[in-house]
Amino acid sequence: YVELPIKISVVGDYHELGKFISGVSDLPRIVTNHNVKISPKGTKLILETTAKTYRYMDEDEEEEAAK
Repeated sequence: YVELPIKISVVGDYHELGKFISGVSDLPRIVTNHNVKISPKGTKLILETTAKTYRYMDEDEEEEAAK
């Protein structure tokens, strides 16, 4: 399989960040969050994470990886 990392940074209050993470978990693909960091920004919070999703390699990619 191939890992597809996506760096994400979102700003919101506590409940908005929770809603965002909940929405990610409802996606039709498996998505995992890595290196989650939450820090204050005035009256809001900043959530920084690397989301990773996965897909199977196609035949060409499998052949290239085997070399």
